[in-house]
Amino acid sequence: MDKEKLRTWLKPVVEFQRRHNAKIYVGEFSACIYAPGAGQYLRDCISLFEEYGWDWTYHSFRESLWWNVETVIDEVTGKPVPNKDNDRFRALIDGFKGK
Repeated sequence: MDKEKLRTWLKPVVEFQRRHNAKIYVGEFSACIYAPGAGQYLRDCISLFEEYGWDWTYHSFRESLWWNVETVIDEVTGKPVPNKDNDRFRALIDGFKGK
């Protein structure tokens, strides 16, 4: 998934927002621990949400190992392990900082 494809998919929402002067809230978005390119996907989503002036909430912080940005798959064991030094975590933190 690339940013321009996301932009295309979100176009009907942007049009609705403009047509009705609506406030848009993205209640849940995420990328699971094993998804290739998950960090970039999160960065692209956050970038577009901010560009459009939308409010957003990440799903689901610390609720499940598979969605938790503080967890990665251990390359040796193949199991989820705590680790904040990963692209998904940095994408979310950068998004909170407005980067």
